[in-house]
Formats: sequence, C-alpha cells, structure tokens
Amino acid sequence: RVRMPAIYQRGLGKPQIQEEHAVFRVLKHPLEDNVFRSVYKTNFDPNRYSRAEFLIHYRKLLADFNPNVVVLEHSAMQDIIDLNQKRNLPTILCPQNLEGLDLTGLPEANVWHMHARMYDLASEYMMFERCSKRLFISKIEAGFVQGLGCASEFYPYRAVGEILERMCSIRKAREQSSIVRGLFLLIGSAHYPPIGDGLRWLAEQMATHGLPQGATVVAVGRSTDKLLPANLVPPGLDLRGWTAQSELDDLMLKAQGILVPYRFGFGALTRLSELPHTGIPIIASEFATRGIESLDGIYPVANTWQDWHHAMSQVMSSSMLPSRGLCDDSQEIASTAIERAVQELIPIAHKAPYQRHHQA
Repeated sequence: RVRMPAIYQRGLGKPQIQEEHAVFRVLKHPLEDNVFRSVYKTNFDPNRYSRAEFLIHYRKLLADFNPNVVVLEHSAMQDIIDLNQKRNLPTILCPQNLEGLDLTGLPEANVWHMHARMYDLASEYMMFERCSKRLFISKIEAGFVQGLGCASEFYPYRAVGEILERMCSIRKAREQSSIVRGLFLLIGSAHYPPIGDGLRWLAEQMATHGLPQGATVVAVGRSTDKLLPANLVPPGLDLRGWTAQSELDDLMLKAQGILVPYRFGFGALTRLSELPHTGIPIIASEFATRGIESLDGIYPVANTWQDWHHAMSQVMSSSMLPSRGLCDDSQEIASTAIERAVQELIPIAHKAPYQRHHQA
C-alpha cells in the first residue's frame, strides 16, 4: 500500500491522493513536499528511512511479534509512523536532533534559505504530533517543541556499556600516567558542518593570535588535518586528522585538557556526556552546554579567543579540577523518561489493540 503521485485538479485547494497496492514506493516530485526547494535545496526527506523493502519487512515484524509499543530514533520514518497510527500502535519518538533544521550546509544570509528550513521543520513537526510521546536528548529541542504546543520531554544521553568502560579505564590509567603539561586535544569530525565550523574557528584563532605560552594542541578526528592550509598552521598546533583508537587513547592518557568549540547546530554533543568520565578537564563553548544534563568537569566559555586563551591558561596552572565522573559499577543509569512513557502507553495499547491488516 503506497502513496501515488498527487493529482491536482483546477479549483481544488489541496491535492487528491490515490492509493494502490504495490510493493514499491513511487517517488513524488521533489518540490511537492517543500515548495521552496525551487529556490533553495534542502536535504530533509520525511521518508528517508521508510524504504519500500523496509516497510515490507516491518509489516512482517508487526505480524510476527504483535508489539505493544514502537520506539523510533529518527523522525524520517513518516510511513512507519502513519502505519503505526492506523493500527493504534503507540509510537515513542527519540530523535537525535531536529532533522528539518539539521545544518548539512553552513547557514546562508538568504531569506529563501530560512523559508525552506522552516517548511521542513513544519513537516517534521506534523510527524511529531502523530507520535504518542516525544523524547529529546537536548534540553533546547525539548523546550522548543514543547513551546510550539507538542508535549515533549528531555531524555538525556548518557555513556553506557563499552563506551563508559573505555572512558573509565582511561581515567584509571591516568592515575598512573604522566600528564603532559599544556597538551590539549581538539576532538571532532570536521566533515560535519556545525562541528567543522567550531573546530575551524578555533584553529583560525590560534593561527591569528598564537597559542598560550607552553601549550600544544593536537586536532584528531575525520578531516581535522584540513582545518587550515599547511602554510597557516601555527607553532604548537598539530592537525593530525583521523587516528587509530589506540593512538587516541594514548593521547588521552597524557592530555591536560580537551577543547570542544561549537557555535551553531541542534542536538546534543554526545562527547560532552562521555569525555568527563575520563577525568580530563573539558573546555567547551557555552552554547554547546545549554542542551546537556550535567556540567560536571566541563568549563563553559564564550566564543571569543580571549575567553578560550584564559581557560586554557587556567587548566595549565591546574586551577581547574578534573571531573569527579561516575565510573563505579553501582551508578544508576536513569531512564525514567523512557520507562514512564512505556508504562503509560502499554495500557493504551491493550485497550485498543491494532487489527492486523490482510494483504489484498
């Protein structure tokens, strides 16, 4: 069962939709979802992860397992959400960010750019409304969507499992390691525009003003070796690029601090929830800290070189204490938001069980 291209008739205010049984999805005209794409192209697709093959597989899963609740971690599943709604199957949406505003390109000073983004956001918001619960890992987004009238909750991202074990093992190993005074790590994937913008901005500030006396900064992560032209890299800045995990871990055993510059974008930087467990002081843009749960071990600074220079100097003088972390086995991983959502929705699912659809 797929949505066929809209047929517009003269005098009608909205398109008439024909639906037919098929095993493939007919692609709509690229301008049909967002009329502003004629002047500015966006990459938002409400059905990016609702492929025809997956829909067939998903229908089979529903028939085989008869679930009470479905949890999605991405909003680009419009057909899945619609299918669940038709079957009275509660959907909990836990997106990593607002996909309609996900800046795959740098912002442009163009009113059509903003119109196109807002149209995508409105389309995504309509999907939010069709879900039973909405949980966001950023306080900013939870508050924003709630402010628009769609009840939302903050569901903080926390390091667990192998990631937490690795961070805690580094913390323990640092107790026996020799910390290199003035060694800072600049960690991030520069190919992603919002992160690359922050990394590049800080590298440019270092190239313009010079590093604090005695400081060395090693930039690691995809495309960080391309942050600056080779002839503009200042003394003390090592643009290393992608590194093996073992090399990164070795650097973290010696580093005196980690730098996390960030100037725009949505979602929450997961490394701000992971890296404090290593006990390494984190200097981060104040903007990046607005959406996260805890500031333990994180020192927010304004996006001016004067503030970054001052913070790095404080770390080098040991006036900033490391994070106390949460590395004992007895720590409680709070998941009250998702537990509460499931507990509230399961009774609803039992009261209104979906009827299995028979294929024609």
